[in-house]
Amino acid sequence: MMATWLTPSGYEIEGLFRVSGSEQNTKLLFQNLLIGEEINWEEQDPHDVATAAKRLLRCTPESVFTESMYEDFVKIRDSESAAVQLQEYLERLPCYNRQLVYKMTVLFGKISESKTSMMNIFQLSLCMTPNLGKRLAVTFPDVSRLFEVLVRYQTQIFDVCG
Repeated sequence: MMATWLTPSGYEIEGLFRVSGSEQNTKLLFQNLLIGEEINWEEQDPHDVATAAKRLLRCTPESVFTESMYEDFVKIRDSESAAVQLQEYLERLPCYNRQLVYKMTVLFGKISESKTSMMNIFQLSLCMTPNLGKRLAVTFPDVSRLFEVLVRYQTQIFDVCG
């Protein structure tokens, strides 16, 4: 729900994922998300939501791209076959992870296309890599390249499960 809410409103916000939200609001939002509290998304500041989303990603027991598939992930290069390689890789991810990567890709694509966000894929990758798993954060160029390929070929890559 959080990613869905950010998609229509967030891509026009300057510095989304780069500019931190209010510590007090983010902490409360994060706690409410953890306990499953009902949240009125329309009342939330996009920077608070983005900061809480990054915090949630850091708390997951395993990377969104899964540690067990890490070696396959870092071998993907931007080429004609990159979309096919990524599609095969993503099909092996758990459905929830695949849906999350899809929503992040759509959001990052919209943000990077926006003139008002002042964020390109490289900058978004820089902001998000540390939140996607400790091992992945070490290989920032690989993650940055992956997001560039995901955004560039998203319509060819994703067949998201329901």
